[in-house]
Amino acid sequence: LCLAFLQLELWEMGYLGKVEPGPTSPVAKLFQAVEPLIFLKERVARSPSASEATPDASFVDFADLEKGGGSAVHAAKFRQPAMPSEKLHRYTIVASASSDFHLMTEGLELVMIARTQGTKQVDFFLPDEEQAIPAFSMRRQEADEWVLVQPRCDCCAHRPHHRTCDFLGRSQQVACIQHSRRKVDKCSVHFVDMFVPPLLTEDQSSLWCPAWMGKDLGCKTPLSSGSLSPKSTRSPSFHLMAPEGADAIHLQSKLPVWNSDLEGLILNFEGRSMLRSSPRNFVVQEEEGKIVMQHAQIAENTWCLDFNHPLSVVQAFAMAMASIDWE
Repeated sequence: LCLAFLQLELWEMGYLGKVEPGPTSPVAKLFQAVEPLIFLKERVARSPSASEATPDASFVDFADLEKGGGSAVHAAKFRQPAMPSEKLHRYTIVASASSDFHLMTEGLELVMIARTQGTKQVDFFLPDEEQAIPAFSMRRQEADEWVLVQPRCDCCAHRPHHRTCDFLGRSQQVACIQHSRRKVDKCSVHFVDMFVPPLLTEDQSSLWCPAWMGKDLGCKTPLSSGSLSPKSTRSPSFHLMAPEGADAIHLQSKLPVWNSDLEGLILNFEGRSMLRSSPRNFVVQEEEGKIVMQHAQIAENTWCLDFNHPLSVVQAFAMAMASIDWE
């Protein structure tokens, strides 16, 4: 474990000064030597080798994902939870000179690209596909809330338009991320609440369609229209729907603690060292206290993204991107 100092909004309240040691991550070292855009263009342009990807490859198998490949798999696979592991699955996010952020495995395989659209939307693309419509999109609903959606709802694909979530101005919901502030000693720190659909099995996430469920993900209040129609057991997606009355999985930030000797806030990051001070350094845990995600800056324009079950690739990536304007 290492102690990473959090950059505070009120610099005069115990801020120790920004420490910027040389990065030790292999990815960070590589990007010091190789211009990121050239490297990433080469990664996107080339076709995966036979050992990296096959038509039957599945991102449900996180062991295969972390070896790279499988980029042609359907985007729905990115919704599935990470394989449970004693250690967090380790990834790296690299920001390009444009508005793109590249998610890569530690084996330097490009997994997904996030593209910011102003300050209120982030689109997520698969690296090997020329897509007019992103695989996933995250929109800022309020000043303090982001909602990650899959533009094409699996539940509404064969329904009349007036009975779809699109008719309600919504889409299939993959995550809801809510930001707030919490007081720690004399400091105000960022806090995250995240809601994701409940799991059907250890390796299968349920679908959350607002039109079917009658409410938004993470919201106790029903939609004014309620559910648009009874659930049909003949629907091809019925067996993937969240059970009646099921609650979303609730994850939230682990708060830093004030160290009076150092006169600063400290937060533990598992298996990471030499982290840079940043307001975007944060840790997420289950309600029972188990760490499921950590995000921290490791070099200029480079962050680590480590996560575990029950989060999926796109849910973890979205939570990291939702912190993009933290100061």
